Amino acid sequence: MGEEPTFLYEPSGEHIPKWLKTSRLFANLQIFSTNLFSSSELGIDLLEVGGYEVFASSPERAILEVLSLSPQYYSLMDAYYVTEMLTTLRVNLLQELLEMSRSVKVNRLFLYFADKAQLPWFRRLNVSKINLGKGKRALANPGVYVEKYQITVPQELYDYE
Repeated sequence: MGEEPTFLYEPSGEHIPKWLKTSRLFANLQIFSTNLFSSSELGIDLLEVGGYEVFASSPERAILEVLSLSPQYYSLMDAYYVTEMLTTLRVNLLQELLEMSRSVKVNRLFLYFADKAQLPWFRRLNVSKINLGKGKRALANPGVYVEKYQITVPQELYDYE
């Protein structure tokens, strides 16, 4: 069955220490170098875990990171299931992260998920400040085109209520 992978992000140009990459702390460590956000520190929290202080993504940042890995590493349905439970996200931090996001795919997909799930904070987002780019994006083939967000999603996701 194997162990679930542990995903770590490192901002482009910065590197996770070699000792962490080669340690036996994680059986299945996957590291992604990303420039998803124009600010590498926004939405990063300092947590104490087992007597150590570690940096971890806030829930607001983490869901956007998950979407950046979808559908390649996470199914869109699984990502949606997680998103629809995020009823207590901090809208001000979320707004900042979405404005700093460099990924049109992530922005559109997140807004589609939040809108579809009718999350309570969704209406408080200022969508006009979020980069939604131009043109259509296909996240599934075949799939269903969602005109409002100009994305094509799997039929299963589109039909899910």
